[in-house]
Amino acid sequence: TKLKILCRYFFRDEPMNLAVNLLETPTSRCIDLEEYAASSLDQGVSLAAVDDNGEFVGVVINAIINRNDVEEDKTEECTHHKFKRILRLLTHLSNEAKVWEKVPASCDVMMELRIASTHPEWRGRRIMKVLAEESE
Repeated sequence: TKLKILCRYFFRDEPMNLAVNLLETPTSRCIDLEEYAASSLDQGVSLAAVDDNGEFVGVVINAIINRNDVEEDKTEECTHHKFKRILRLLTHLSNEAKVWEKVPASCDVMMELRIASTHPEWRGRRIMKVLAEESE
């Protein structure tokens, strides 16, 4: 599944996760992170690249956001203290970006790319570039 490649590569390699030592051992899990990553999968706008054997080699998790939706602060319900630090930073950056001020008032819906990951053996082959372009 898309979440499986994220658990195997993105969760372990992502710089913020490394900075807070989110996953302390090779078998460590962060359920809050897994739920965050999976939260928009049912919207049907996420993409994956697969090799000739059908194995996932790249994934982008996208989400549809609406102007009128109130951005939920998920930090308070987060139980993992290290992931809570990451969520606080992401919430701050999202608030500072003020994306709705940068698009026409007539735009009420947009898609955001939330998470991107490429299998280590496939990095440097422009897979993420293609997935990002396809997401547009």
